[in-house]
Amino acid sequence: MFSTVFWAFTAQADVVISEVYTETPSGQSAYDEFVEICNTGSAAQDVAGWSITDGDHLDNLVAWTAHASALTDGWSGGMVLDSTLLPAGHCAVILDPNYLEGTTPHDIENGTVLLTVEGTAIGEGLGPDDPITLFQGSGTTNADAVSTYGSPIASDIPDERDDDQADGIPIQAQTNRAVYRVALQDADTEGNWLTAAPSPGYRRTQGFFEVSSDGSTDYPNLSSALRVAQSGSEILIHEGLYFDDPEITEAVVIIGVENNDGAVLDGDLQITAVNGEVSLSHLTFTGELLIEDTTVHLEDNLFLQATSIWRYSDGVFANNIVNGANTGLDLQYYSSPEVFGNQFVDTLETALSCFFGSEPLVQGNEFRSAQGTAIDCTAGPLIEDNIIEGFDIAIALSSSSAVVTHNEITDTANAAIEVSYSSDPWVVLNVLKGAGTGLTTSNSGMVFSGNLVFEGLGDGVVIDGGWTPDFFGTIEEEVKVVGNTIVQNAGTGVVVGGATISGDAPEPLLWNNVVHQNGGEGFRTDSGTPQSSANLAFDNAGGNWIGFGPAETDLEADPVFSNDSQSVFLPGFDSPLIDAANTTDLSMDTDLRGVARPTDGDGDGTALSDIGAFEACIDVDRDGYSPSSCLEADLVDCDDNDSSVNPSAEEIWYDGIDQNCDGNDRDQDADGTPLSSDCDDTDPDIQTGCEDTGLGGEPKEPADCGCSSTSATLGPSWLLILGLGLIRRRRTQQH
Repeated sequence: MFSTVFWAFTAQADVVISEVYTETPSGQSAYDEFVEICNTGSAAQDVAGWSITDGDHLDNLVAWTAHASALTDGWSGGMVLDSTLLPAGHCAVILDPNYLEGTTPHDIENGTVLLTVEGTAIGEGLGPDDPITLFQGSGTTNADAVSTYGSPIASDIPDERDDDQADGIPIQAQTNRAVYRVALQDADTEGNWLTAAPSPGYRRTQGFFEVSSDGSTDYPNLSSALRVAQSGSEILIHEGLYFDDPEITEAVVIIGVENNDGAVLDGDLQITAVNGEVSLSHLTFTGELLIEDTTVHLEDNLFLQATSIWRYSDGVFANNIVNGANTGLDLQYYSSPEVFGNQFVDTLETALSCFFGSEPLVQGNEFRSAQGTAIDCTAGPLIEDNIIEGFDIAIALSSSSAVVTHNEITDTANAAIEVSYSSDPWVVLNVLKGAGTGLTTSNSGMVFSGNLVFEGLGDGVVIDGGWTPDFFGTIEEEVKVVGNTIVQNAGTGVVVGGATISGDAPEPLLWNNVVHQNGGEGFRTDSGTPQSSANLAFDNAGGNWIGFGPAETDLEADPVFSNDSQSVFLPGFDSPLIDAANTTDLSMDTDLRGVARPTDGDGDGTALSDIGAFEACIDVDRDGYSPSSCLEADLVDCDDNDSSVNPSAEEIWYDGIDQNCDGNDRDQDADGTPLSSDCDDTDPDIQTGCEDTGLGGEPKEPADCGCSSTSATLGPSWLLILGLGLIRRRRTQQH
C-alpha cells in the first residue's frame, strides 16, 4: 500500500501550482482572482475530481462550461473551455465562477485550459495570507496533496491547512500583483516565489527574447515579451515604432538594436515593484515613463518630448538625451538616482525636478534651453560639475539643504541661482556669467562662497531677509556671502533688504568679497545691518558702499587683477587682495581653479587666504611666473628663486641650467640625441652614437666624430674630408 501511494503521489506531482492572484486593485471585483496550475510532465493529466483548498474552504475543480454561471460569451477564442484534460507542458487557469462579471478581464494565453470550482467562489474568496493546496482525485488527506503554495500545515483536514508561519510565504503581494513559482520543478519554498503582474496561462522563463514590429521575431511588441520574460532575461528590441503600454515587473535588461533612434516606444511604460534592477538602454521614449518602488538603470536613451517620473526609486540615469519635454526628469518621493552625463535640451518648464525627500547626485550634465528652470529641487541633492546655458532660472532651491558646487552657469534670463525658504544650502565654487541676477535669496539662510559672478545683466547678489521657521519671528539663519568675486555686472554688486513679518531685518555676513566695476553700487543695504569685514569695493558706478560701511577691515582700492580681460580676475603680484582675507571656516579649501588655500602670497612666511574667489599665484622672484600650475602648464616657473629662469627666458645651452623651463639643456636641435652623442647639435638631421670627448661639454669637431647624415645631402664633416682628399690627389699628380 505504501509503494502504491508513493507512486501515485510522484506521478501526479507533475502538476504544480504555478501562480496565485488575490490582490485585485481597489474597487475591482474579487471575481478577478485566479489560481494557475501547470503540467510539467511528459504526459497529459486529467484533473477531473481534483480539489483545491485555501485552508478555509475545499472546492472541487470542474471544466469552465460545467458550472451553471460560467458563461462563454466574451471569449475571443483559443481557450479550452469544456475539458479537464491538461496536456503536457500546458497550463490551466482556475477562475472564479463569476469571472465574466468581474471588472478587469485578464489577458489569457491562447491554448490555456479554463477551469472553475463547483462552489460560489474559489475558497469563498482568496486572501493574501491564504496558502493553497491542490489535491488529486484520490482524496483530500496530506498524502493526496499534489502541490502547495505558501507551505501550509501538513494536516489531513483540508480546512486546517493554514499557514505554518515558518517562513515568508504566502507573500504579501502589492495590489495588482500575482505570486508566481520561479522554477516549476522546485519545491514550495520562500526563495522559489516572486511577485509580478498577473500573467494567466503564460509561463515565465529566463532567457533571450527578441521583439520586432514587423513580425520577424516571436514577439511583436514589448508587452508580449514581458509576459514570459523572467527576472534575469534580456529583451532585444529591433528598429520600429511600438504603440503598446507595457508594464515591467521583472528584473530584466531591455536593449534597443540601434543607438537610441531605432526602437521607439510610443506608449506609456510603467516599471513597478521589481525585485532587482531593471536596465533600459538604446531606446527612444515618446510616451511617459513611470518608475515606482524599483531600482532602474537608464543609459544611452533618447527621451523625445517624454518625461521620466520616479517615485520611491533609485538607480542610474546616465548619458541620456532629454529633448523638448515639459519636465524631463521628475524625481518624487525619496527617489535619489545618480544623474550624470546627460544632455537636457529645450525643455519647456523644468529639465530636472526633485521633491519630497529626493536627493539625487546631479553631476556632469549639460542643460540648455531658452526658457523654464534647469534644476528645481527641495531636500539635499548634490549638484556639481554641470554646464547650464540659457533658461529663466538655472537652479531653484526651496526648503533645501543642497550642495551646489563647480557648476558653470551662463546667460540665464532671470537668475542663475534662486534660493527660498531654506536654512542651510551651500552654493560654492561656481561660475555665474551673464545672468539676470547671479544669486537671489528669499527668507533663507545659506552659504555662498568662492563663486565668480560677472558680466550679469542685473545685480550680482540679492539678499531678501533671512531664514525663520514660521516666517514671523526672529531670523535664525543668516545668508553668508564669503570669498566671492562679483565684478562687471550691470547692476549692484550686493543688495541687502527684506524683513520677517514681525519686522526682524537681516544681518547677513559679508566677508572677503571683491566687488568691482559693477554698473550700480558696490554694496547697498535697503534694510538690515550687514556684518561686513575684509571686503574690497572699488570703481562701482553708483558708489562702493551705500547704506552701510565700510568696516575698518574693508578696502577701497584697485584690486590689481593680473588678467581681468581674460575673465579670470586673479590678484596681480602687487594686489591688495593678497593675504588680506579674514580667517573663517566658511572659506573653501581651494580657490575656484582648484589651487589650495591659503597660500603665502606675499612671501612673509604666513599663509593667509586672499580676498575673492581666486588665490594669487605665488611669485617669489617677481618674474611674472608661478612655481605651481596657477593658470596653464606652460606658465610654470621651474625656479621661483631666480628671475632669469622662467618660461619666456632665453636658453643658454649646455650650462647645466634650464633657463626656459622646458626640461632641455643638452639637445639644442631637439632631435632626441643629446650633446654627448650628437656631433652637430645645431642640425636635427645629423646625429651619431659616438662617445663623448669629455671636453667640458663643448661640441666635438666634425672630423673627430665620424657620424653619418640621416638626410640625402652631405653634412659639413663629409664635405671637409672630401676637400682634403682632392687636394692630396692634385699634389700627387704634379709630382
